Amino acid sequence: MRKRGLDADAAGRTRAASARPGRPLRLPPLLLCWLAVPGCDDFDPPDDPRCVHHELVERFSARARRSLDLLIWIDDSPSMIEEQELLAAQIPAMLRTLLAPDFDGDTRPDRPLLDDLHVGVVAPGAPTTSPLPGCLGPDGAGGGCLLQSPPVAASGCSATYPPFQEWRLRSDGGDVVERIAADLTCLASVGTSGCPFSQPFASVLRALTLEGGPGGCNRGFLRDDALWMVLWISDGDDGSASAAHPELFDPDAPLGPPELRAALHPELLEPVESFAWALRALAGPAHQDRILLGMVVGVPPDVPACLGPGDMLSECLHHPAMAVTLDPADPTRLIPSCRTASAAAVPPRRFVELAQMFGSAADVESICKSDWNDVLSPATSVLPMSWGPICLHHELPLAEGECIPNCFLVETLDDDRPCPEDETCPAAWCPPASAGDLPDPAPCTDPATGAECRPYKRDLGLVTENDGVARRRCLVRAAALAWDPATRRCGWPEEDGWFYRPPERSEEHCAQLHFLDTVFREGLEPGSRAELRCGWTVCDEGEAVSAPD
Repeated sequence: MRKRGLDADAAGRTRAASARPGRPLRLPPLLLCWLAVPGCDDFDPPDDPRCVHHELVERFSARARRSLDLLIWIDDSPSMIEEQELLAAQIPAMLRTLLAPDFDGDTRPDRPLLDDLHVGVVAPGAPTTSPLPGCLGPDGAGGGCLLQSPPVAASGCSATYPPFQEWRLRSDGGDVVERIAADLTCLASVGTSGCPFSQPFASVLRALTLEGGPGGCNRGFLRDDALWMVLWISDGDDGSASAAHPELFDPDAPLGPPELRAALHPELLEPVESFAWALRALAGPAHQDRILLGMVVGVPPDVPACLGPGDMLSECLHHPAMAVTLDPADPTRLIPSCRTASAAAVPPRRFVELAQMFGSAADVESICKSDWNDVLSPATSVLPMSWGPICLHHELPLAEGECIPNCFLVETLDDDRPCPEDETCPAAWCPPASAGDLPDPAPCTDPATGAECRPYKRDLGLVTENDGVARRRCLVRAAALAWDPATRRCGWPEEDGWFYRPPERSEEHCAQLHFLDTVFREGLEPGSRAELRCGWTVCDEGEAVSAPD
């Protein structure tokens, strides 16, 4: 019997069986060998003349979003002095949460790492229809641009900065994290002489759309392959005005003090749904999962129903502290929703509404707390899931009681760096292997016990392609799954690695490749390519069986 690896060429004619993506592939009995691509003969074909061997190749690129574009909007109202000082103290810890997450001090990351980061602070203003102190004019000139100079001069700050800060895992170290933290601390001191009409939603939307496109002051900030996160920090609520109601900005209109008009007249504001729709439209229908929202606002810190993910806030707006009520002792202000020793916040109802619309992709924390690190949880929580699942073009045949398809998965990295080390089965325990040894390379062995082991990714050597670049190949471990006779279904993987779910077990109703990762190793590394090769046998009775060992 022959066994040929990834580098083998196929001889003879090919015959393709058509199938829709994500739909079962129906193979007739006694079909001649189907070669999905050249080099199909990687598995041992059967000796039984009644049976015909088939092979399938699926190729795909890692689609993980391990890049983050973080936009920060900071309230510049007169009441924000204490909060801006607290933010300056929080920025280094917040960045380390993203870029160097070692919370237990063991020098190992406690979650998957970002590959790179864009972060910028947006000027808080938005257009108004009347020239008012501290407000932008009707043209909104300068509004929505990322800050390139500190609004408030401070010791140790430069006069100018790049439009946004950049960090890359492979080229920048921890000292760069501290540098970015220092720069952001300077830019985050936005001052307290802002417009009494606070429009955080409109300001952010302008920054990402009008100013984020060609010719805009923020061009290049958002990337097509990145997660996008907006972080708002405010002790007020959103007052983004509707274009149909310019009277909101009319100083002579009988609508009350400028600072209270938005809260007392929500009917004059742009509906929150409009901003949710605009953000989703910016991402596009196929990339809704890239948008993340964080809000440090005036929700009461002792009310669990108002803290955490947006899909857990259904009762928040019913809490008495979130009611918009004039202070009987001073009708020029609202009753605070939360207080600190020297400051107070008002009910952020529109922020909570927007968070509810984005569900688990949004997180709300209280500005009256002293620790805001949890507000970045929408970004940190999605990273472990960002490398899968992957919808395959064809369903893989599995016999009754079988959980693991007869396949192997090879990842080709984008350079010659080593395959990630697995401490439970180090590379030193494995004899040299190449793609030509697949699907059965010589096993790795623990020298102390003689027990065989399988690393999460095993080195298969280098391959030099037509562009002259040497790239590393890694064999990715297939996770072991057990069949449960009681439920007649495959259980959860017993170890980290890739595993397969047929369409009837998939949320997307497609044949899916999943990755289980419990110790924050890579699934498929960003920039890599992967090839899944499978072999099976169809006999004249129509029975599908795995290829023999």
